[in-house]
Amino acid sequence: MIEANDLGAVNLIQGKNFVAGPHLNIYNEAALATFARYGMKRWAPPLEATRTLVETLHRNKPAEVETEVFVYGKIPLAFSARCFTARHYDLNKDDCQFKCLDHAEGLTLKTREGQDFLCINGIQTMSAQSYNLLHEIPDMLNMGIDIIRISPQKDHINEIISAFDAARRGEAINVNSKDWNPCGLVDGYWFGDAGIVQRHTQALAQVGA
Repeated sequence: MIEANDLGAVNLIQGKNFVAGPHLNIYNEAALATFARYGMKRWAPPLEATRTLVETLHRNKPAEVETEVFVYGKIPLAFSARCFTARHYDLNKDDCQFKCLDHAEGLTLKTREGQDFLCINGIQTMSAQSYNLLHEIPDMLNMGIDIIRISPQKDHINEIISAFDAARRGEAINVNSKDWNPCGLVDGYWFGDAGIVQRHTQALAQVGA
């Protein structure tokens, strides 16, 4: 299925099965029902959605619609027609020389205090830290969440997938997830905090034990 992340895309594919991506910003049951009438068969909650919001909408969604939750990766916060990586090198977007290939994990931006804050990746502005809800997988299973989404990265990706797969299967795992991103891990949105907050601070994520 095609994933639609703006209303223009929904307009083009309505009547066909599609995924409502997180950037459609679905926050209530009425919006879910409307997109379902257009042909939506799966929805991904907004990236800043809290557990409470996800649980409520998942419980009240149309029966034929699946729920897919973003559980790991740098959070895509904003998009632009301009390529920030090309601009960093003072290049035009149509003659960028594919400079993004030199930065597999993007370009990290820091605050004046030196804290890793954002990541520039072409036309995307992302979080420097990785969103990590590995410790919430047992709860999502209890909620009946259908699918989880992992955004790939250059390093540790096999370990990350294996850990989430083990959690999905209810198996005991013991991983040092802090190694997955040198800029750190966050989970604040899930708990209604600022996105850069990390509630689950244990280095070892023990799931299913």
